[in-house]
Amino acid sequence: MWKTTQKFWYLILYVFPAMLNWGLTLKARSRLHPMMSSERINLLNQAKQLFEDALRLQPRNAQICGAYATSNIELEELQKKEMESKRNARFN
Repeated sequence: MWKTTQKFWYLILYVFPAMLNWGLTLKARSRLHPMMSSERINLLNQAKQLFEDALRLQPRNAQICGAYATSNIELEELQKKEMESKRNARFN
């Protein structure tokens, strides 16, 4: 059986970089879809969730904090645009 410290270092050395890379990949793939598509929003949500999980492992990592923040901003912008388009559709 693995000791607790071995598990911790395994997480830090292998799992964290994999989560970060996969989140960045999902974020990049989201940009291949049209601005208001549900697939883009789903990919950004998945990336955001991976970044949140990685932040739990390494809360002081600047790279992951930045990736999480930009994903959050992109999602908020998409939600604002979606609400504006719904609002405009009501008035037209």
